[in-house]
Amino acid sequence: MGKDLTLTEQTFFFCDGGSCQKAGSEKVIRHARACLMNKGLWRKTHTIKTRCNGRCEDAPTCIVNGEYWYQKLTVEKIIPILE
Repeated sequence: MGKDLTLTEQTFFFCDGGSCQKAGSEKVIRHARACLMNKGLWRKTHTIKTRCNGRCEDAPTCIVNGEYWYQKLTVEKIIPILE
């Protein structure tokens, strides 16, 4: 059985298009998911890999709750965003 999405407070849409993949999106996504689990935030946070978000020049990118866009993400940059 999957995650209970009725508990979700935050949703992270990680771009997993070609440019983002080349720029290291998979490493950022894995690190983000591990941090969420380690901090006990996994149940109330949902992460989704999307296709291209159309911001290839800013790769890798992430959209939080459909409002906040983050660009040129790295493992180090994603930590304060998660917190």
